[in-house]
Amino acid sequence: LFFFSLACLLASTIVRARPLRWTIFLLIFTTNTYLVFSTTGNAVSDYFIGSVLVSGVSTVADYALVTNIHRDFRIVGQKDAIPDTAPLVQRFRWGFRLFLAPHGVGWEHEPWGIFRSRVPVDTPKWRFIMCQLASVIYYLLLLDAASIYNRANPVFLVGGPPINSRPLLWRCVDICSFAVTQISQQSILQCVLSITSVSINYSRPHNWLGPFGYWGDAYTLRR
Repeated sequence: LFFFSLACLLASTIVRARPLRWTIFLLIFTTNTYLVFSTTGNAVSDYFIGSVLVSGVSTVADYALVTNIHRDFRIVGQKDAIPDTAPLVQRFRWGFRLFLAPHGVGWEHEPWGIFRSRVPVDTPKWRFIMCQLASVIYYLLLLDAASIYNRANPVFLVGGPPINSRPLLWRCVDICSFAVTQISQQSILQCVLSITSVSINYSRPHNWLGPFGYWGDAYTLRR
């Protein structure tokens, strides 16, 4: 059902008829509501699935209900909207690119001037790949250090003491260590995907952003 929900989300970027897009929204909303009350028994998997479900409903509500994406969204350099008679393969490629660009990077609706982690347009491909490889090594070491700490921490063990039994300072360290683990894993995945995409010339270095924004911008959702 989880992958069915993702497939429906992608379908919402391909289907043009509004009644069908409403149907897709209802399918995703119903499926995700059911999944919210159904767990896998694995805390890590449940956390990941829950995060995707919430963002999926918000995204499909935008694509299917609020915005006419085929009329309003354009890839940079695209002059005309996707025609109704466009082949399914062309609409799938267009929709897949939109599905992979939640920040709007490479699209005319992209917000300019707020992505601090973006590399310059003229960044050579080899330099970008080397920087991303260095980032992978850095985050692997960071992940390893945080994982060693977490495994040795009785709070994170099944049946261990509650986190509020620890002094306040160590509670802060425990929370930061858990956060570092999540940040490192997502950063490694993003780096590997960017290296692969740029290497096969599917995208340019300038199209890739860091997975996390600047902490000083956390006061506003617009950044």
